[in-house]
Amino acid sequence: MQSLLLAMLITIALMGSSASAVTRSEVMDRAESWTKSSVSYSQTRTFRGYRTDCSGFVSYALALNKPGQTTNSLAKTTRAVKKRDLEPGDIIVAKGVHVVLFGGWANKEQTKYVAYEQASSTGSIERVTPYPYWKGAGSYAAKRHPGVGGGGEITVSRGGERTLPPLRDKLTRKQSDYDGDGVSDVSVLYDGASNKRSLWRFYSNKGKFNAVSVWSGIEGAFTMQNSKKTSGDFNGDNIADTALFYRNHDDTSSIWVFYSGKGRNVKVTMPWTSQPGQFDWDRVRLASGDFNKDGRSDLALFDGTPAESSALWVMLTDKSGGFTMSKWWQGEPGAFDWDSAKMLSGDFNGDGRSDLAFLYDYAQSPTAIWIFASKGNGFSPRIWWKSTPNTFLAERVKMVSGYFNRDDHADISVFYDEPNGGTSIITLYSNKAGHFAARKRWSGEPGGFSWKQAKIMAGDYNADGLTDLSFLYGYLDGHARAWMFENDKGNRFLPKTWWTGVSGKFDWSNTLVTDQEQTEG
Repeated sequence: MQSLLLAMLITIALMGSSASAVTRSEVMDRAESWTKSSVSYSQTRTFRGYRTDCSGFVSYALALNKPGQTTNSLAKTTRAVKKRDLEPGDIIVAKGVHVVLFGGWANKEQTKYVAYEQASSTGSIERVTPYPYWKGAGSYAAKRHPGVGGGGEITVSRGGERTLPPLRDKLTRKQSDYDGDGVSDVSVLYDGASNKRSLWRFYSNKGKFNAVSVWSGIEGAFTMQNSKKTSGDFNGDNIADTALFYRNHDDTSSIWVFYSGKGRNVKVTMPWTSQPGQFDWDRVRLASGDFNKDGRSDLALFDGTPAESSALWVMLTDKSGGFTMSKWWQGEPGAFDWDSAKMLSGDFNGDGRSDLAFLYDYAQSPTAIWIFASKGNGFSPRIWWKSTPNTFLAERVKMVSGYFNRDDHADISVFYDEPNGGTSIITLYSNKAGHFAARKRWSGEPGGFSWKQAKIMAGDYNADGLTDLSFLYGYLDGHARAWMFENDKGNRFLPKTWWTGVSGKFDWSNTLVTDQEQTEG
C-alpha cells in the first residue's frame, strides 16, 4: 500500500501540470508564440522560465511546471493515442531522445504533419515533418497529456492544417529583450558623475525592474548630447542590442553597437563612420527595424541635411557585423519638411518587414500619419490617418510603436500633453485596409503625471503577448522612477511602479532612452 501511494505521488510530481487544464487552442498559441520568437537551443539556458531544449519547449506549450519536464518523464506521464486520433496539442515522443508537439496533419493521407519543436540543429521551428519523425521512427510514439483538453476552438482547413491567430513576439523581443529570457527590458544611456557615461539595463523580473550597469565608458566618452540611441537585434541572435549614432569632433558621424551577450555583458564595436560633412548630425532622426526581412535589425536615417529636401537612408546589416548604406527614398524639394516630421518604426502592414511612420505637422491643417511601407529596397509612402483640425498637435506628442492588440499589425501609442494640464494615452490601431483608428485608453489628472517629466518606451514587460508602456519619470526632489503601464487586454493601461531610484543617485535629466525619444520634438 505504501509503495502504491509512493508511486502515485511520484507520478503526480512528474506530471507537473498546472492548477487547471489547458485547452488545445491555448497549447498551440503558446507553442506558436515560442517558435515565432526563434529561440536558440540550449540545455542550460531558459526562455520564460523553461529550458530551451525539446522537452522544455513542450513543457511550456503544455503549461507544465518550470523549468520543464524531460523526454523520459513526458513519456511516462502521457497516455498512448492512436495515429487516427491525434489532435493538435498532442505530442510525439521518443523516450530519452526527442519530443515534438503535433500541430495537425499536413496532408489528407496523414503521412506528414506540422511539428512544433525545439531542435538542436535549428532552435525553435515549425515545419512539415514525415510521420512519426525524421530519424529513428520506430522509437517515436504518439501520446496525450492528461492536462490537455477542449480542442473545439482550433479550426482545421480542408487540407487538415491548423489555423490560429498570428502572434508577433519575435519583433517585440528583437527591440527590447536584452537578456534573451523572452521578456522585454529597458535600456538607458546615463550621463553620470565625473564626466563618465554608462549603459544601464532595467531587466524585467516578476513585477519589477532590476537596474544593472552593463557598461561604463572612459572619462569623456559618448557624451549624451552627441548621442542618438536605438535598439534592435543587429546580429540576428534574437537578443536586443543597442546602437548609437554618434557625432564626432571631426565633422563625421559613427555607428557604435553595444551587442548584448551572456551574463548581461556587452561587446562594443564601431562598424561604420561617415565621410566628413556627409551628414548634419543635428538634422538626422534615427530608427531601427528589419527592413529587408533577413532576421537582423537595420538602421534608418531620416536625413534633413540639405535644407530644401529630405531623404531616407537605410543601413542594412550583414552577417559579419557591417553596415551597407543606400538611399531608399528622396523627397521632392519643399514637399516633406524634415522639421515637421517625427519618425518611428514598426511593421504596420504585417508583411514581416519593418516600415516607418511619420507624424507630420501641417501647421493649421490636420496632423497626419504617413506610413512609408518597406518594399525591401525602398519605401512606398501613403497617409494612413488625419486628425481633426486643432485637436491633435504634434508638439504635444510623444509616441511609440508596438502590438497593443492581438492582430498582426503594429500600432502606435501616443502620450499626449492635454491643454488642461493633464495627460492622456491614445492608441492608434492599424488595420489591413491601411488606416488607423484612434482610441483613448488612459487619462491623467491635471498636475498629476507630467508630460515633460516622462520619457516613454514600449515592450512586453510581462510576457503576455501584448505591448505595454514604460516611463522613466523624473520627480522634483531629484529621484526617478520607472513606471510600467500594463496593457489590460487591449482595454486600458494600468500604471504600476516597477523601480524607484535614490534621490541624487540617478538623475533623470541625464538619461537617454531609445530612438522613440526622437519623437518628443
